[in-house]
Amino acid sequence: SWSQQGQIKGRVLDAASDEPLPYANVFINNTTLGTSTNQQGEFIISNVADGTHEVVFSFVGYQSYQARVIVNDGKHTTLIIRLKADERQLENIEVVSSRDKAWEKQLNQFERIFLGTTPNSLQCRITNPWVLNFKNNESATDPLLTATAVQPIEINNLALGYRIVFYMKDFKAGAQNFSILGNFKFEEMKTTDPKMAARWKKNRSDAYYGSDRHLFKAILDNRLKEEGFQLFTDKSGYEGSTIRSANFSQEINKSITRFNT
Repeated sequence: SWSQQGQIKGRVLDAASDEPLPYANVFINNTTLGTSTNQQGEFIISNVADGTHEVVFSFVGYQSYQARVIVNDGKHTTLIIRLKADERQLENIEVVSSRDKAWEKQLNQFERIFLGTTPNSLQCRITNPWVLNFKNNESATDPLLTATAVQPIEINNLALGYRIVFYMKDFKAGAQNFSILGNFKFEEMKTTDPKMAARWKKNRSDAYYGSDRHLFKAILDNRLKEEGFQLFTDKSGYEGSTIRSANFSQEINKSITRFNT
């Protein structure tokens, strides 16, 4: 409640002509903070907390751009962003009632990895799957699925009440691991049902508390104990030791010690 809040503002222009790009998307990665440029290519994002933020700029037919921006002392930060035209020819997208069986199989595999298989994940839907293209590397020892998207992927998360737009940069998945790179823009879904709103609020809280994001924020805020976390590390001389009793509390100050962040 005591944190400073500032603004990020500026203009988005065509890199070749310096003409303004109206209705370009501007958002802070992994947040609900975002806006669109006006007819003059101008934008303002308000209520930005002090700190370092990743701001993403995108416009149809142009290469997306990502800038690291520091907001200090609640001041305004001004940017002039010039987007370059994307020379790649976008594929024509045709929505058809049926798709190739191999593509459908690849889509199912992609969704299991991309969305996950938790109870919340099962309530997520990709609303424009036709923007996805897949490729299997069958000759590799570890079969590799790669995916590209000709437009941002749109997801409705009905468990948490968010509409998510994902600007995918890279997707690779093997039998044992996967890599997903991109930028997320969140928008809160609207509902007139108070029960639905209460369920979304509870689910968001349940998803956050105890998560790695919650842990990292507690470390940064020096509030580990207040947020319910305890951290431990190997005691000197016991690094990587596999000899431990099944009673965790007995090992404190013996093979493990509290970790001071």
